Amino acid sequence: VKRLHKGRRPSVRGKARVTNALNGKGASPMESSLFGLLGVVVGAALGTMFSRESKRQEQLAATRAEAYSDYLSNIVAWSLVADKSSEDAKKAWDEAFKAKTRIAVYGSVPVIRALVEFERNGPIFQNAAIRDRYLQLCQRIREDGARDKTSLREEFSAMFYAPGTHKQEDA
Repeated sequence: VKRLHKGRRPSVRGKARVTNALNGKGASPMESSLFGLLGVVVGAALGTMFSRESKRQEQLAATRAEAYSDYLSNIVAWSLVADKSSEDAKKAWDEAFKAKTRIAVYGSVPVIRALVEFERNGPIFQNAAIRDRYLQLCQRIREDGARDKTSLREEFSAMFYAPGTHKQEDA
């Protein structure tokens, strides 16, 4: 490091040099500019990559949530129709099947396993065991998308199976 004295300029041989802290060698201003530009380009590329991944994750979460919601609402609608051969029952069943197909593609493993367990004996809310599997499915879906993983099975039970919400027959 050269000190500046009044009226004297430090002597510089050739080009001005910037000291590289890693190897002690100097880099020319042009090299420094190129490294700076390279840093900006790499930073922009990484930012774009992370932004795309974030957007992809958001889209996946939205697709999952829509499929889960569609399945739950349509399977409940189907189960509440007394005449399973009616047009309303067929439409609800078809929509639930379409949602189930999306869940097979986009759903998480715990949700898919809970769905299989729920449908194992048919998704008809005829007894406590099937209703419990439905609550388990709701909990898995909630855990899949929620930051708060608190179990709400008792609240779900009260919400869905409170007296007067629909016909319950414990077999």
